[in-house]
Amino acid sequence: MLLNWLIRSAVVALYPRLERDGLTIPGAADCGLDAFLPRFRRDTPMLIWLGTVLGALVFHLTPLLTVFVPLPAFLLPARLRDLHAARITTTRIYLLR
Repeated sequence: MLLNWLIRSAVVALYPRLERDGLTIPGAADCGLDAFLPRFRRDTPMLIWLGTVLGALVFHLTPLLTVFVPLPAFLLPARLRDLHAARITTTRIYLLR
């Protein structure tokens, strides 16, 4: 489903796998996200689901505001996608956060 893919893409970008000093910290992609999203959709109230979808849309449509590139986040190279994720989560504009 397109919405699951959109949400998954945003969550994986916001919670990536980290590898530093020989230590690996699992990211969202390593934690069964593909099985979780359909269950989340089925078990959550419509308002929560709508907020999740809107949040994913905002994430994907705002790289122009954070990294100044007019592409959706899922088309950005990894370095810019990471920078966008960092900037969108620390913006002063609360509705974007």
